[in-house]
Amino acid sequence: MCRSPSAPDSISPANFSPRRLRGMLRLEALMALVIVSAAFAATSQMVQATNRHQRRHDRRDMALLEAANQLERLLAADWDDALGPTGDAPRSLPASAGLLTLLPTARVEVLATKLDTPTPGKRLQVSIVSKEEDGLEETWATLTAWRYRDGDAP
Repeated sequence: MCRSPSAPDSISPANFSPRRLRGMLRLEALMALVIVSAAFAATSQMVQATNRHQRRHDRRDMALLEAANQLERLLAADWDDALGPTGDAPRSLPASAGLLTLLPTARVEVLATKLDTPTPGKRLQVSIVSKEEDGLEETWATLTAWRYRDGDAP
């Protein structure tokens, strides 16, 4: 059976009272507010995550630059003066002011080990390490190079 549009139980604007319409508008406005709030919260979290990622990336870049700079200084220095004794315990070098700006607890560790080869040489490893807020140490960058006495390269 087909109903005509003018039937009393059909849905038409004439069947809604102004009071009922105000209630629907309030409900629609509330739902829109909830949707906008959820979108704002999601966008805010995304921006915070992006900022954390960017800061971490900047710290890692600065640590790599510092490690490369320290390693270059060690390789350019005199064999006995800068390289010091070889051993298992790393020694610390002072960190630059730029590194300490981004990583206040950073330190530069250098480990020089003697190579067991016919040509006298040393393996140099420079690491940038810092203590995080949770108390754990994090290695931000590690670079390795090999140095042979002048004229003794393999």
